[in-house]
Amino acid sequence: MTNPFIVLFTYLLIFSTTNSVWSQATYVAERREMALFGTIDLSNEPNLKWSTARGAEPGFFSLYDDARFIQYSDRYSIDGYLKKVGNGAFTFPIGDGIELRTLEMSKPDRITDSYAAAWIGGDPGIHPDPTQPHAGLHPTRQVRSPIVSVSAIGQWDWLTGASGILGDQTTGTGAGIRITVSTPDLSRFADKNELRLVGWNGSSWVDLSGRPAASGNISNSKLTGTMIPGITAIGIGKIRSTQMVLFPNPVSDRSTIQLRVTTDYTGQAWLQIYNSIGQQLSSVSVNCVSGVNTFPISIGVLEAGTYVVELKDIGGDQLNATSQFIKL
Repeated sequence: MTNPFIVLFTYLLIFSTTNSVWSQATYVAERREMALFGTIDLSNEPNLKWSTARGAEPGFFSLYDDARFIQYSDRYSIDGYLKKVGNGAFTFPIGDGIELRTLEMSKPDRITDSYAAAWIGGDPGIHPDPTQPHAGLHPTRQVRSPIVSVSAIGQWDWLTGASGILGDQTTGTGAGIRITVSTPDLSRFADKNELRLVGWNGSSWVDLSGRPAASGNISNSKLTGTMIPGITAIGIGKIRSTQMVLFPNPVSDRSTIQLRVTTDYTGQAWLQIYNSIGQQLSSVSVNCVSGVNTFPISIGVLEAGTYVVELKDIGGDQLNATSQFIKL
């Protein structure tokens, strides 16, 4: 069988008399695919631009077996949709022709599993996701707790084999796959520990990280999460900014200590204490306001030891990183 990648570049070598033809030869139109095999160096020909149609039925560069791209950068990336078929881990070197926004995925389960992605720059609430099953706008304030908002810098369109739009014989829901993205500059959006990878489930953005998972909040930092079924776009969200200080700590001769909470959350919350083996000892309802709050915590009945304090919103989602105090 003739290697389609060789056929492609034979075509390019025969018809590459001008820069414009080089560009046309690696453009994939709507409802079309270009099958690629082997290792492709994106920087090999500096005048070559790799791009696809970005409509409701986009074009795809489709990579099979162990095919992969190397030497990608802001200048050399896929401006459009890239599809991967197979059960190997893979990095999508996608962007917008100006900036690279890679998306890395861990190893899927089956050789028939298929996934595709494209970077869409701009506010997801203004710049629509063009593909089904959840095409349209994804408002950045349409979120599920603990996420409070989503970055307006852009999103990754995420397509799965099980959705039926990547081919009749393809499989894969994305469940359990680890996703790592290369972020834009988020220093004005959130602190590093507040960032979360989020996914659009058709009605809201949901948390895929579940914990601090960002290497930083500047350009080209890494942010990681675990995929769940039903996600059709990937974005960058942030959780509430809540800081907690317990004082005095350690404590030996008092029946109460003070909890100082700085938060942007307003509403009823649950102040809970756990022992060192995770048993809940108390749960007290408190009212939070945006800003600084101070709550007394009764510790008179507690024995000497280490204790964990958590603050949860009315829905049971944790507002803070775990805080501890020691009773002597």
